[in-house]
Amino acid sequence: MTPSIVVIGNINVDLIMGSHDRWPELGTEMLLDRMELRIGGSAGNSLVALRDLGATCSAIANVGTDAFGGWLRAQLVDVQGLWDTPNAPTSVTVALSHVSGERTFFSHLGHLAALSLEDVLDRLHVVRPGDIVLLVGAFLTPRLREQYPTLLAALKERRALVALDPGWPSEGWSHDVRAEVRSWLASCDFALLNDAELTALAERDNVLAAIEVLGPILPANGTLVVKCGSAGAVSYQAGVREQVDAPLVEVVDTVGAGDTFNAAYLHALAEGATKADALRTGVGVASLAISTFPRQYAPPSPPPHSASDASATLNSTQ
Repeated sequence: MTPSIVVIGNINVDLIMGSHDRWPELGTEMLLDRMELRIGGSAGNSLVALRDLGATCSAIANVGTDAFGGWLRAQLVDVQGLWDTPNAPTSVTVALSHVSGERTFFSHLGHLAALSLEDVLDRLHVVRPGDIVLLVGAFLTPRLREQYPTLLAALKERRALVALDPGWPSEGWSHDVRAEVRSWLASCDFALLNDAELTALAERDNVLAAIEVLGPILPANGTLVVKCGSAGAVSYQAGVREQVDAPLVEVVDTVGAGDTFNAAYLHALAEGATKADALRTGVGVASLAISTFPRQYAPPSPPPHSASDASATLNSTQ
């Protein structure tokens, strides 16, 4: 049976606007040429990609009870595992895209502040042995974050494979935050970080040096995956390093690129791909996603050949 992918973490609304080449003066207005309202948050981005890739997936995540919450429910009507948080506004992130392709986020926690360990444990029965659980948005789900060690232990009891993407801490990489995240890595089968997160967590100035610090913290069969943007991705397991370059694409926006990579990488593994092939899949799908509008996660299928097409092809070869 193909493992299911269960995503635990932050689903919110993203309002994406761009592109700008400078910040406006205080008290002034700037007109932008693009606006898109879409499912957001690390969990939301991953679920959308998983769904569009045809993965067997579900969520353990809450939503708000306002109009935005209803919109999220409608957009994710085919995703199991969502519940309403009474009297809670939906978390919203405003993402401003720069002409360079980079982005800046302004977020309101909303319903995410209510997500608790008890909420998650009550729904953990959906996780079967061998399923992949993707944990995301730790720093945006503060109540759940406090109980991450207990959650990780519960997932191991259910014999799940745990994939963690911690994200960037809003409070910065203090000594205590580094110690906290490193303690989580010891319970993870996959750690999925971008290059900035990796080097900050390891207190090193380059990816390879950071891998040498953090790789050994994972279990013996654990895999450390580093997302390096336009430089592709690197994975490390038991002293073996794999690297995949990214194709050159014209970037539309990079919001959710890392989450899309996570989804494609884990889906490929669930389908039986080697870790090297899964790395290539993650890079390829993320590259397509950031360069298409509306966003695509898989190349369009070629049109089916009709009988007349086949006949014409056959005749042309005679």
